[in-house]
Amino acid sequence: GYLQSYLRAKKVPDKQTFVLPVPADEEIFHPLPAEHPQAGRFRSEVAFVRHGHAPPEKVYRNFLEKYLIPMPNRGLAGKLELIFEQLYRRCSQSGKGHLAEADMLDFVFSHLTDQADARFRQELSHLVTLFNITVGTAAWRSRFLEALARTDLEVALYGKNWENYPALSRLGRGPVTHHEQLNYVYNFSAVNLHINNVNTMHQRLVECALAGGFIMAAYIPPEKDWEPAGHYFQPGRELVFFSEPAEMIERCRYYLAHPEERQEIARRMHERARQEHTTTVAAGKMLQQWKRLLPKSP
Repeated sequence: GYLQSYLRAKKVPDKQTFVLPVPADEEIFHPLPAEHPQAGRFRSEVAFVRHGHAPPEKVYRNFLEKYLIPMPNRGLAGKLELIFEQLYRRCSQSGKGHLAEADMLDFVFSHLTDQADARFRQELSHLVTLFNITVGTAAWRSRFLEALARTDLEVALYGKNWENYPALSRLGRGPVTHHEQLNYVYNFSAVNLHINNVNTMHQRLVECALAGGFIMAAYIPPEKDWEPAGHYFQPGRELVFFSEPAEMIERCRYYLAHPEERQEIARRMHERARQEHTTTVAAGKMLQQWKRLLPKSP
């Protein structure tokens, strides 16, 4: 994954690195009976958990006002505004596939061949990172959520601030506590979604799996994925991926119409998570790693 590659680039020996993908507490996240008292409150066809944000166009304008408009070199600022405008449009368009931060950086530098100063390139790299984690993330996620909002599916968005997004505000159900209530969401939502433009292997997947819930994730090509979930859960058998909004909606409808198939995938993912991704298993792996690294005492 990306993080281990980063450590290798820093000359950290492989024997001193240990990839431990986001374990979750099996005492907090676990299956609940269908007749649980909270089932009615948290039941939905499709659910997504994350704090909301403003519409991506507003997020983009905030980025311009904070980072580009104040630049003292107005000529350069104007040029950068045109470049980032094109980049924002690419991030917002369906059918363009996933745009990783490295792709964004290549796109920006390709329009600034006359700017070769090392310090400037470093500052620009930082600006692209800020763009990705604010504008790029919002634009990527919004492509999927706005498509869902236009369907007749029962969609629940959990988290703060969804009221700030007019096209999605009616889907907001407010924040949930990380422990008990989040377990209710995973249990009683027929389809849980994971939409992250940086990495597919996320704690959400493990938490949902331990809860016995069914989850689908937005696909990122492995070479651009910081930590590919496909290395830990078998695609199609334990975890379902989707690439574009239309495909996501099609697969939501399919698995809602085929509950036995959906439940069987969730069952296999639950078994894998119980075997490999609980906090108990993670603690054991860490102890074994320490035993290998530390010299034996006399």
